[in-house]
Amino acid sequence: MTWANQHTVTTPEQAATIIDGVIDTGVPIAGDGAPLVSEFALMELVAVLGRSPDGGRAYVGRIIECAWRLPGIYAGWWRAGWRRGVPSASLT
Repeated sequence: MTWANQHTVTTPEQAATIIDGVIDTGVPIAGDGAPLVSEFALMELVAVLGRSPDGGRAYVGRIIECAWRLPGIYAGWWRAGWRRGVPSASLT
């Protein structure tokens, strides 16, 4: 969640940052109430995780979904050992 906290987009100025002539936009990868995430930062994280763009986006989206919208589930999942997988049964 440290990564997500550092790369969320909460203002219009953050949502359209021009970097070397390219626009980095905030993308919605989780449900209502979850923050937008920097698209460039997301793709960098997905590469580090060794996942495909779509698979990595879904994976990070589920984590952000739980942390922001379902904090009780996220806390229990984290304590139980997060490496067993990301909760998805409650996400529709």
